[in-house]
Amino acid sequence: MIVPGIVLVVVGFVLGYLAARLRADRAPFSTAGTASNGMAYLPHPYLNQEWLRITLQSIGDGVIATDAEGNVVFLNDVAERLTGWTTAEAVGRPLTQVFHIINEHTRELCADPAQKVIATGMVHGLANHTVLVRRDGKEIVIADSAAPIQDDQGRIVGVVLVFRDETEKRRMEAKLRISEETYRNLFHNAQVGLFRSRISDGAILEANHQIAEMFGYTSRQEFMAEFVAADHYVDPEKRQEMLRLLNEHGEVRHFEAQFRRKDGSIIWMLFSARLYPEQGWLEGVMEDITSRVEAEERLRYLSYHDILTGLYNRTFMEEELGRLADEPIVSIIIGDVNGLKLINDAFGHEQGDNLLVKIAEILTQTVGEKGTVVRFGGDEFAIILPNQGPEEAQDIIKEIRRCCRASSHHTIMMPSLALGMATRKGLDEPLRRVVRRAEDRMYSQKLIESSSHRSAILASLTSTLREKSFETEEHAQRTRKLALDIGKALGLGESDLSALALLATLHDIGKVAVEDSILRKPGPLTPQEWEEIRKHPEVGYRITLASPELTSISEAILAHHEWWDGTGYPRGLKGEEIPLLARIIALVDAYDVMTHGRPYRQAMTREQAVQEMTRLAGRQFDPNLVEVFTGMLAEEMGA
Repeated sequence: MIVPGIVLVVVGFVLGYLAARLRADRAPFSTAGTASNGMAYLPHPYLNQEWLRITLQSIGDGVIATDAEGNVVFLNDVAERLTGWTTAEAVGRPLTQVFHIINEHTRELCADPAQKVIATGMVHGLANHTVLVRRDGKEIVIADSAAPIQDDQGRIVGVVLVFRDETEKRRMEAKLRISEETYRNLFHNAQVGLFRSRISDGAILEANHQIAEMFGYTSRQEFMAEFVAADHYVDPEKRQEMLRLLNEHGEVRHFEAQFRRKDGSIIWMLFSARLYPEQGWLEGVMEDITSRVEAEERLRYLSYHDILTGLYNRTFMEEELGRLADEPIVSIIIGDVNGLKLINDAFGHEQGDNLLVKIAEILTQTVGEKGTVVRFGGDEFAIILPNQGPEEAQDIIKEIRRCCRASSHHTIMMPSLALGMATRKGLDEPLRRVVRRAEDRMYSQKLIESSSHRSAILASLTSTLREKSFETEEHAQRTRKLALDIGKALGLGESDLSALALLATLHDIGKVAVEDSILRKPGPLTPQEWEEIRKHPEVGYRITLASPELTSISEAILAHHEWWDGTGYPRGLKGEEIPLLARIIALVDAYDVMTHGRPYRQAMTREQAVQEMTRLAGRQFDPNLVEVFTGMLAEEMGA
């Protein structure tokens, strides 16, 4: 709607213009009087018609004047351009023909504004969403006011309309509305927390739901009502630092601090803000970076720590040695775990890992505050002891060994380390040389300890196998005797006979990795249980490979379940591809099981066993060995 005051001014000019025209035409017309708002509108006598016309043409809005019947008597240039009608064409026509207006939404004709003014004698403005349909059919959004033209007697002698093209304004308003909606959507749907707070007291003036959620509030309204920034800083000094930066620079960028949520839990926030002193507020962005900070701390931790044991790692050890470069007294202990590979092969790497963790605990508890424990290799540990001489280091080694012995009653899983120690001779000796001297002493110790430790583990493994399965010492002795008898009959040398005797005892050592319930199951095994059983040759192979003194029987252990016809496991070897010692053990082991039985299988007579082996000759067993063996048995039975 056009401002009424402007309309009244235009009314004055129009009335003066009309009066001037009438004078020029010598037609009687009274120009004396006062406008409806009490302001004089009578033009000065010297104002002529041309001056008034020019003035009306200079007005930036469209002006249309009608007579008392609502017929057009005047259009200024702007009105001509907006309506598409010239003054000459429009004069004398009803206003509705020249000023054709409709509702933008309903498309219905609007009431004639001139007639409304004539009927009421009052100023009227067009309703919102009014569209002017030009003579050429083009539509223009307009704002309009219509006012009465009255003579000195107060009679309405005409109507003046003042209107303007609102199209661009409407377009800008729509653009602004879209912009505001976009901003509002961005504000409330942003994945970061946004807020505006009052500078004077810190009260939250606006906030999105993300920041409320970050701080543990159920809604943005609750956050805005209850949040007090000072109460949520974990470190008050951080808040003071942030305020100082704001005061000095007017803004703060990428400021990291810990905040306390409503429930008391702690989060890390990345904070950026800017002061707007004229408006009296502060606007900011907050992002929850807790996950990122924790990940960075985790990476930082992992860069200096061993993930399995939690001890420091080689990287830390190198830096620590550099840090202690100027320390005159530093002792270094190097330890290497005995039998770790054997444990890994027999029971799996999980048990090996458990052993490493146990050793790490013993070392950490023993050393305490005296030094730093490091795992710097797969089975290697180091202890760095600043200000500790050789006597103190030796005491620590003794305590480590005592704790290892006391930590387990089971020989297999008893922690054991070969330990070597060296103490710095002075600042002239680099600490890395001290480490090498400690390593050399550890390796010397390992040569002495490792063989006996492996032997103890193997003895324990054999004992464990007998406890958890149907294997007995008597079975091992009978198998060993029969195997040696065949070996001697074949003319094997002493080394092969020794290996054969060892193989008779350890051929099923891989079964220590099989569940007791499977080994002792009285009934038939399921396919899955058979899969577990069929793994034991490979496990036994790895166990014996880990002991230099047993490598001679590793291949035979791996192959002792292969069949002569190639249908055995694990590799499907055939005929003489199968090692001779494995073929011998397969035969005598099967014979002993046949003749002595198992809880799930009745024992056969020797004659029945001979018949079974003869039947399986060339299929499961080496036919030549079956012939030799059955011949030996026949002689014994004949005797």
